[in-house]
Amino acid sequence: MNDFPEPYETHASNLPAPVTPNPMALAQRTPVGKMVLKPDSQFLALAQAAGLNPASFVLELAAVTSRKPEILKCSEDSVIAFMLDAAKLKLTIGRGIYPVPIKGRLEGWVGYKGAKELACRGGAIRDCWAAVVFDGDSFEMEEVPIPTVTRHAYGPNRGNMAKATGVYATLLYPGGRTRQKYFTREKILSYRNRNPSHTKSDSPWKTSEEEMWLAKAILHTVSDLPHSSPELAHLREMVERDEPSELPPAVEALPKGPSVPGGDEVDADFTIDDDTPEPESMPLEEALALTVRGKNAQPQRLGEMRNSGLEAWRDWARKKLDEDPESEKLQRIALACVVVLAARAAGTIIEPAKAGQEAA
Repeated sequence: MNDFPEPYETHASNLPAPVTPNPMALAQRTPVGKMVLKPDSQFLALAQAAGLNPASFVLELAAVTSRKPEILKCSEDSVIAFMLDAAKLKLTIGRGIYPVPIKGRLEGWVGYKGAKELACRGGAIRDCWAAVVFDGDSFEMEEVPIPTVTRHAYGPNRGNMAKATGVYATLLYPGGRTRQKYFTREKILSYRNRNPSHTKSDSPWKTSEEEMWLAKAILHTVSDLPHSSPELAHLREMVERDEPSELPPAVEALPKGPSVPGGDEVDADFTIDDDTPEPESMPLEEALALTVRGKNAQPQRLGEMRNSGLEAWRDWARKKLDEDPESEKLQRIALACVVVLAARAAGTIIEPAKAGQEAA
């Protein structure tokens, strides 16, 4: 007689059947689920209409609320808006997009990793990154015709955000060409100060300040890219909705002011004399005399524009240079705007007065 037991596999039928968890049932039991997964929930209707799985977003947000219970005190409509933003961006809540309660409303902040992920979707760029510049760094940057960091070596203050002087983002295009944008400390702090929750101890500006600098640099650089993916298009909408003053500035009213180009659909003409110098150098007189014409507008010399108009034309020309880097006309308009702006900053010439006002 064989006294050994039969192999365990022969007894598998006696084991209980594995239980598959029901994500929706789990989500409905969470505090967030009880708020937004009610039978008449607006979130349920919107998520299902968009073909999304509402339970996954509720569970992601529920995991964060265990660390930030104040989220549950936010209004239901703001919680729904946040989750829809996360769904449209296809970012993980708490890792790619962060929920930040502000005065009873829930806002979404896209972090550095989320910004990089969004920027690279759709193939418009191959990669992107950002770096903070600190006091004492060896840092050099050329401004014309396109801003380019030519040297950056960290100094003794690396990582000390109290000594941070700026941050720059770099976009790498499929062909190997790069584009960079630099933001001063004052500009980054102006972004931070728009949100009153930055002073809270658990704010990302307190816990991960350097990451927030990097994220802001990436976000405000890639938001100008062509809408190569639905997620990037929605990111642009979020930037416009939450930080309207960061959109390209509009030209203030002038007696004969052109309409400033605000997008790729604008067809702008340039009037440039044959003897215009090469892009590497341009006399101030030539820059002041260079004439541009926006769509459905009268031609206007750069010297007649206010600074906001010059900045808009400069940024538009640089953006178009991403598509056509060999365009001599675009290089000249970008350089001419920089030359005039620099001369006004130095006090060599003064900015024209607003329409209907006396010159200063």
